[in-house]
Amino acid sequence: MLSRVELDKFFASDLEKNISFDEQFMAFNDLAHFRGLKTGFRMIISEDQLKIARENQDDENFRWYNKEHEEIFIKSCVDLINLGFEAIFFDSAKHIGGYDLDNYTGVGALPEYHQMQYILHEIRCRTKNTHLSFIGEKSSDDFERYRLMGL
Repeated sequence: MLSRVELDKFFASDLEKNISFDEQFMAFNDLAHFRGLKTGFRMIISEDQLKIARENQDDENFRWYNKEHEEIFIKSCVDLINLGFEAIFFDSAKHIGGYDLDNYTGVGALPEYHQMQYILHEIRCRTKNTHLSFIGEKSSDDFERYRLMGL
């Protein structure tokens, strides 16, 4: 008879062999949707907390002013949305465009306001999803600022 640990290892390795990580995410999202839940993920936007990883190369520091990095960021969000997620919480969104930086505790620069508008627009267009939710923490009653940004 197999122990609980041995059974867990057996099923975990069997699962990894037969179902890709993408398929596991899609199954998780499908199950949540069947229960009426919206699923999402947290995305960091402080550039010194992000890295660009390329095969057989050293990691590269992420920079918002680099158009290639911006495109990689958009594509990463689109890829996750296409796995069935319907919401993204952007950590430090209230500080986008230099807003309320006295209370910013992140590391590194943030996207500019117009840049974030573009990013959110592109994610919506590329996923062809009309029911996406983009969320960021609230710092004031300036709801119009967030709405016009696309949050």
